Amino acid sequence: MTHQEALVPGANCVTIAQFQQDLEQAIAQVGYPHIVALIVVSLRRSDRIASMLDTPGSRTVTAQVLARLGGMLRETDRLVLASPDEVWLLLPRLPAAAMVTLAVNRLLSVLGPALVHEGHAVFVRPSIGVACAPHNATSAALLLRAADLAQQTARSANVVWLMSEVSGAGSGRVPDDLEGAVKQVLTENSLTVVYQPKVDLLTRRVKSVEALVRWPAGDGHLVPTVLLVETAERAGMIGALTMHVLNNALRERSAWLQEGLDIQVWINLSAHSLAIQELPQLLLQTLDVWHTPPAAIGLEITESGLIRDIDSTTAILFALQQAGFQMAIDDFGTGYSSLAYLRRFPITELKIDRMFVHGMVDSQPDHQIVQSIIDLAHNFGLKVVAEGAEDEQTVAELQKLKCDMVQGYVYAKPMPAAALVDWVRAFHAGASLQEN
Repeated sequence: MTHQEALVPGANCVTIAQFQQDLEQAIAQVGYPHIVALIVVSLRRSDRIASMLDTPGSRTVTAQVLARLGGMLRETDRLVLASPDEVWLLLPRLPAAAMVTLAVNRLLSVLGPALVHEGHAVFVRPSIGVACAPHNATSAALLLRAADLAQQTARSANVVWLMSEVSGAGSGRVPDDLEGAVKQVLTENSLTVVYQPKVDLLTRRVKSVEALVRWPAGDGHLVPTVLLVETAERAGMIGALTMHVLNNALRERSAWLQEGLDIQVWINLSAHSLAIQELPQLLLQTLDVWHTPPAAIGLEITESGLIRDIDSTTAILFALQQAGFQMAIDDFGTGYSSLAYLRRFPITELKIDRMFVHGMVDSQPDHQIVQSIIDLAHNFGLKVVAEGAEDEQTVAELQKLKCDMVQGYVYAKPMPAAALVDWVRAFHAGASLQEN
């Protein structure tokens, strides 16, 4: 008898083989606006108690965890104990992306209270990764990989849960020596940077772009950006990665200026970057090399990155503000949103996560979340960027809600620097024709 067969109670609980079959079927049958969510939960019991538990005791505690998780599932959901300390959950046909956040919060609430074994209180500290089809992948294997990667990143970043950032994961594999591969591409300066425009909904003009780092396309490997960043953080190379992106962005912005295109460039700062006390000075020194004012660069920081060390983070953010940088909270709505943080941090923009924007036209919960974030931001005097808009209907709805900017495939996918000038000229010309 396997540990799965011995431990898993309830009609929702299946074997790994059945789970994978159900996952493939759920992905094949899902249709817009529904999504399929896959949740990978790594279970870590309190160290002292875990060391005291014998095998039967450990199995008893795990069975309690599974019973709690099984109790929160719908009839169509599935649960499997993939290993003694890892659980997978399949949530098919969710009507809205907002339901993913609600499901994770529900999961955390049922795992929060102490488990009891022979009079001992046992607490579970989960690390959770979430991936959704069709956005993150369109096969069971790739969706599992995306969710597992998000879970590993959540654990490394010391946050409870993360959504996958993998988009349309394709072929290729992660290098066996990933740290060595990251060091090599940084040394060779072979990482590429692409740019996605942000369109002002009032003027229909492009005023800024986001710089996005990408693994070199020609080496046969697949390294999602989230894994690249996590590896750079773990190996102490995040400063080098940030400077690589910044230098590329500044060099390419200088070329745009020569062609008459003057737009702001936003770059992403990881949580570990905010722990570098010299960060403002390093950024300013790089800007001086390229004769670029700080106002030309915006800094995007994820919610989870903001709260790792509140006091230290706040000091760094204010130093960056005093240096002249604008700052935004990225992926707003999926992390640890708090009015207190919005009041405390010197930010100028909120970016609504794509998971809410994608389904807002057909999903009332997603629509309500988007509207609430826009109203909240404006009450704090902040601009709002909606990322992940894929059609004009979504853009029209965002405009009704008085969203300030849109970033998404409805306008443009991320593109190389050389293509940006022509694209912006064509876009502005088209917008002018529509106005006339």
